Amino acid sequence: MNSQSNMIIIKRHSHLVPLLQLYQQFLAIILLLSGKVRKSIAICGNPLYLSILMLRIAPLEENSQLQKALKSHQTGDFANAQRLYQAIIKSSPQNTNALFLLGTLYGQSQQYENSISTLSKVIKLKNNHEEAYRNLSFACELNNQVSKATSILENAIEQLPNSKYIHNDLGDLYRKTGKLTQAIAQFQAALKIDNDFEASIVNLAISLSQQDTFEQSEKLFKKAINLNPKNAKTLSNYSALLNLCENYETAKEYAQRALLIIPNYPEAINNLGYAFLKQDNLSSAIINFQKAIKLKPTYIDAYNNLGFTLHLKGEYSKALEIFDEAIALSPTDVNGHFYRSFTHLLLGNFSIAWDDYEYGLINQERGNRVFPFKKWNKLDNNSVLLITAEQGIGDQIMFSSCLPDLLKVNKNVILECDQRLAPLFRRSFPGIEIIGSHQNSDMSWLENYSNIKYHLPIGSLPFFFRRKLENFSHSPHYIQSNKKSIAKWRNRYKDAGTGLNVGISWKAGIKVEHEKRSINLDDWLPILSSASVNFINLQYGDVEKEIEDFRKNHGITIYEWKDSDSLKNIDDFSAKIAALDLIISVANTNVHIAGSQNIPAWSLIPQVPSWRWMEKGEHSVWYESVKLYRQTDNNDWGSIIETIAQDLHTLNSNECR
Repeated sequence: MNSQSNMIIIKRHSHLVPLLQLYQQFLAIILLLSGKVRKSIAICGNPLYLSILMLRIAPLEENSQLQKALKSHQTGDFANAQRLYQAIIKSSPQNTNALFLLGTLYGQSQQYENSISTLSKVIKLKNNHEEAYRNLSFACELNNQVSKATSILENAIEQLPNSKYIHNDLGDLYRKTGKLTQAIAQFQAALKIDNDFEASIVNLAISLSQQDTFEQSEKLFKKAINLNPKNAKTLSNYSALLNLCENYETAKEYAQRALLIIPNYPEAINNLGYAFLKQDNLSSAIINFQKAIKLKPTYIDAYNNLGFTLHLKGEYSKALEIFDEAIALSPTDVNGHFYRSFTHLLLGNFSIAWDDYEYGLINQERGNRVFPFKKWNKLDNNSVLLITAEQGIGDQIMFSSCLPDLLKVNKNVILECDQRLAPLFRRSFPGIEIIGSHQNSDMSWLENYSNIKYHLPIGSLPFFFRRKLENFSHSPHYIQSNKKSIAKWRNRYKDAGTGLNVGISWKAGIKVEHEKRSINLDDWLPILSSASVNFINLQYGDVEKEIEDFRKNHGITIYEWKDSDSLKNIDDFSAKIAALDLIISVANTNVHIAGSQNIPAWSLIPQVPSWRWMEKGEHSVWYESVKLYRQTDNNDWGSIIETIAQDLHTLNSNECR
């Protein structure tokens, strides 16, 4: 999540779904045995995938015992079919056709141990029986024996190296168990055998999307759709990919195409809802998520999406109800816990919120770097503890407010942070060794620290030190800027003339989700018209033309120094803020820098704020000097700007300090 995001960024809301789920495998078999070939194809999504279901058995004699058993199987009389299969096997123990059909029937009726035992006999008798390997692996997986299921398919490949189905099934198992590289290799092997094998084309596309290789993934989806334009699952999966690529209008188109084929397809409805959500059409998003849940009451992703959307509508109690329902259905669901944490944080339910927030380390929403140390649990306070950076500059500054509390219980602390923060943190926390890094996969700097025993991401410090509202009382001035740099900036501000020196920032960032926290500079005119105030630019990015246009249009100068770079030299920028009388800013990193130094800051907060600013309150719980001006109507900043303009008019420099 971006350090200053107003929205809960969920990277994998619209999950891509594998072509053939396990329960669908056996359901398709039932339908095919019942003569419902078209419906079986709809379940599988691919006629090519049905070769396993065609039950390659020897031609049967008219009125034979096996034909009678198969007829009972086809009509759903499993008990009679089972009795007949068993009778055949009793008289002919090596009848692989009867054994295979009985093993398949056991799988269909959830007698997994019997299915495994029976299908294993088939393979012993016929070690190149492709369908037996596949159904045996399915039965093991359904019986929670994933390792055994994988081993079976690995052995099958030795016997059937040219089976595209075995390669595809093994790839699917690898993907499910997190072995993405091995999965991709298996899907590619299947496609070497059959370049137009739709199942592996789609599964490879899904796997590549999980590696954020979206361009290759999109090409594969288009190929699969050209091969079979009526495959609803492929269309829905492509819709999910387009959502990940932020191509929401086209994502809606493909979700709707899938729904023309299967009108009550929950995954496509969920993907459609997500596209509406990202286009800020929250009402339509909610309708679709609710419909997906009604069709599939155990659809955890749809629950989480619905909870997320209700949060964005400001319906926090309803959001919590939905998250709670999802977690009740799936107590170990990582995403449900993590996304629920934002609602609890916003409402001030800190104890449960920080517990839930820790799940962000599991789903990697808080970063995906792995460190070779035990996670600190506050029990061992003598060993060396490494605190590592996560998320953006603003969050690292905010979470660093917990460091003085940490030092009271453990003085053997090493802190890794964004390299731009390193000079500032070294000055502010002299009792901690500071390491500046790029927060990437290069962790060669660890080679110099063989004495580290424990590790904790900086965002986990509140779990220990901010569990109640009263825990937020701390030194309001815990960040120390360079005094010489502060003096330099104060001298520069004299060039602007007498009066208050007020820093301003009107944009939250360049991402789509930041738009609700950004305001056009022209809309600030009531504030910037204040007499006897020198306005200093704190806005990062290229805004020189915007400032010049504002000067030409309104005759108001916003002072800027070109040697000041807020993105590169945080230490100097921090001093620039420390030298001001006040900053007025949308909710971005500038507010954190000001608040951490106890510099007065007035922040414009949207109606549905980031959890950092909570639902209510005139002042931030993180920073005593930060006053929050809250939007009462969504997208309407006018009343807040008028209020700030009035407050600024009555302010004088003595009151500001």
